[in-house]
Formats: sequence, structure tokens, C-alpha cells
Amino acid sequence: MNERIRKAFPIIVLSLVLLPLTLLSQQIIENPEKPLAKNAGRIIKLQEVWRITDESGEFYFKNPYQLQIAGDGSIFFADEDQFLRFSADGKFIKNLYKKGEGPGEINGGFSFFLVDNVLVIRASNKERLWRIDYDGKFLGEFDIRLTQQNGFMGVRRDDFIISKTEQPSPSERTGKLIALPRTILLVSRDGKTEKPVITFRPRIFGAPNAMRAWDFSIEALSLDGKTIVGYHGLQYLIEIVDIEQAKIIRSFNRKYQRVKHVDDDFEKDFNKKYGAPTMEFESDIRGLKLKGDRIWVRTSTTDPKKGDLWDVFNLDGVYLDNFYLGAGKTLLKADGDVVFVTEKNADETIALVKYRIIG
Repeated sequence: MNERIRKAFPIIVLSLVLLPLTLLSQQIIENPEKPLAKNAGRIIKLQEVWRITDESGEFYFKNPYQLQIAGDGSIFFADEDQFLRFSADGKFIKNLYKKGEGPGEINGGFSFFLVDNVLVIRASNKERLWRIDYDGKFLGEFDIRLTQQNGFMGVRRDDFIISKTEQPSPSERTGKLIALPRTILLVSRDGKTEKPVITFRPRIFGAPNAMRAWDFSIEALSLDGKTIVGYHGLQYLIEIVDIEQAKIIRSFNRKYQRVKHVDDDFEKDFNKKYGAPTMEFESDIRGLKLKGDRIWVRTSTTDPKKGDLWDVFNLDGVYLDNFYLGAGKTLLKADGDVVFVTEKNADETIALVKYRIIG
């Protein structure tokens, strides 16, 4: 894929942009525009616990994007060319990122998951998954062959959750929206067995010399590894997939005031050159976080003084609440009564902040 195509077809980590056939026969739970909570629409009250900046020079925040907490309280998160570990109280411990092409080395983006007191990693430059301990010691690889069309979605005790995408043939790329079959698989630790869970069909725009993502999607794996909560498409719709039953067990939405999309210069040039359609609205949903028995949904609604609007549902699909996170705050993880966010300082550097939720 050349540089022009790469820029026009961004990778979305843990993504499924999908319209399953099972949805056609399933009733969608319709929620009203307003949630049940009487104080909905407030700015959530937060109390700072600690703040991490890169003033020490031991690391440099660029674009932190994945944060997980280990059983011993260690905090791990991914950044560009960095895999950082901090203590539970926010003290820097180590950068686990090893740049290169050898065993346990990374050259580019990566994703990781915690399981059985080790870190399981998949880097974009590797065909395999491998394990390291909390200090970064290489522990070995799993005998699983992956390609650029495979996504690493999560780890369970006995298997991995992998997505496999079928790329469109050149004959299909005729300047139109194309369904892109993407199958979620359970792959055994030894790589010998694969069990299909569900197939979705994201849409992309495909032209002879370029491709561009169209539908937006993201999923979150439950802590017990039994379900995937996902969003796929452009309009407000959330689905819960039961992994063992291999089907969608719940679909729900809410009435939502859609946000107009404004093409940037790149989109205008791309659309003109390749005849791509113009996107009228933003994707209604921009992120999902699971917090206990609640689903936090980041909408496309933002306010310069309040920040992003987050909706809250229970696992039955009932619209309970919504709130603004606060201006300049990007949520990485919600855990118990705390949230981990990134913020920009006055000098445009980034800070990682742990807040306690008040009330």
C-alpha cells in the first residue's frame, strides 16, 4: 500500500465497522433523547489524585492511546515508540519498547493485553504474538501466524480474539462504497483451531488507486471475556455480542441530534480526485469504555467549555445518564471510581492525569 493510500485508509485499533445479518431479525431497544438521570448534561466533578508529565526527560508523551492496569497496580500504556510502565502512584518505572525486528522488538505501532501476569503483544511489523513480563523480559512467542489483515482484539485464558479482514479485489474498486467482510475468530493458544464468532461487513470507499475508510467502528471486550460491546457504522447503534453463543444478543440506540461533518482540505481533494461521496454527518459514536456494569459511550457532541459528551447505558441497553468530561480531557480508561485522562498543558505538552469521580 503506497503512502497516498495509507493516508486515505487509517487504521482503527480494535475496529469493526459492521452490519451483521443477525441484526435484521433482532429487535432494537429504542431509547429517548434524554436519559433517566435528573442531573444529566452536567460536567462531571473530578478530584485530581496525581499527574504525570514528561519534564524529567525519561520519556516523552506523544499520543498515548492504550492503558491497562496490572494486578500489582502497575500502569502500562502505549505511545509512539514507547511502551511505558508506571507504579500505582504514578511513578515512572521503565520504557519496555525495544525498537527493531528481532524477537520481542517493535518497529511501529502495537497493541497489548494483560493476562496471567504477563503482557501479550502484537506489533504491526510482526506475524506473531509474543509474551513479556512486567520488566520487559521476552518470554516466547505463540505459534500463530498473522497478516496485515489480522487484528488483535483481546486475550482470554484459553484463546485469542482475532479479526480477519478480506481485502477487496482490484475489480471491486470502481469508485464506490464496498462491503468489507470481517470475521471475528477465537484462535487457540497453539494456533491449531479457529472458531468463527461473527462476520460483519464494514463499508469503505474503493477506487482503482486509493481506498478510504467510511463507516466508523470500535469495540470493547468485557473483563470476563464473554462479550464484546461494539459500534459499527455512522448512526447511533450499540450491539452486544455473546462470544460463546456466537451471536448478537442485544442492540440498542437513542434519539440523537447528529453533528454536521465538515470536509477538511484532504477530504475535499480526495473526493474530487476519486469521486468519493461527501460525508454529511460525523459518526454519532466516537468511543466505548466498559466500567463495571455500565457502558460509557463517547458521542460526537463536543462543547469548547465542557468537552466531550458521554452517554451511560446499563447492560440491558437502558439509557441511564450523560455527562461532559471537561474541556481538554481525553479519556483513556475508567476504573471503579477513577478515570485516567490525557490533557494538554499550556505549553502544548501532554500530561496523564488520574482523577477520582466525586459523587
